[in-house]
Amino acid sequence: MKLRVLLLVAIFGFMHTLYAQCLDENEKKKLIDTIQYVDEFYVDVPNYIQCDKNQTSLEKLVCQDPDYLQMFRLLSQANVYVSENAIGSEVNHRDFNKKNMKYWKTSFDSEPINVDHLCFELKEDTNSKLYNAGLFPYKMGKLSGKYVYFLQENKHGVVVTDRDGYKVYMGKNCDVVDSKKQTGRWYNDETYYVIEIGDTKIDFIADELRIENVKCKM
Repeated sequence: MKLRVLLLVAIFGFMHTLYAQCLDENEKKKLIDTIQYVDEFYVDVPNYIQCDKNQTSLEKLVCQDPDYLQMFRLLSQANVYVSENAIGSEVNHRDFNKKNMKYWKTSFDSEPINVDHLCFELKEDTNSKLYNAGLFPYKMGKLSGKYVYFLQENKHGVVVTDRDGYKVYMGKNCDVVDSKKQTGRWYNDETYYVIEIGDTKIDFIADELRIENVKCKM
């Protein structure tokens, strides 16, 4: 019993470290590496978030968080990239701003900004725009062709987070605990990763996720 209590404390401690942040250390490194690569072509693209204005709840939040500011920098560049590829010619990088983003109002213009949605939307939108370039700065899981989770990995396991901020920890011993403190198990059936918590079953595809543990096979 004592061992199980210690295990749960460790699991919740691991989840807590990810709870208040959008990026883990692995994602931060991948983000910087991607920006450095994209800068070769789009270094002159202005960030959609200009901190000298700092008026909306989004601007206030992002300008106090260097991770979010870097994420918006890459999204700004990615939007120019996908637009140029769509029309087959260059656009004016300095003049191409968020007014050209059809989804800006629905994804990033709410007051106050929903932090859980913000993190998910940033990752999903950036990945989708850089898809044709073969760049995926964030690991995502999808169901029915749509990305529905982002994934954060370290030596302890994986945290799966949906758009609303609901989290599930997948341990390397096939153990599962979610942000509601419910426990269960997970396995890989060769096609899907399957999480079982009580009567609830979550299954998703994650091409880049590799949890090496034969005990977690169906």
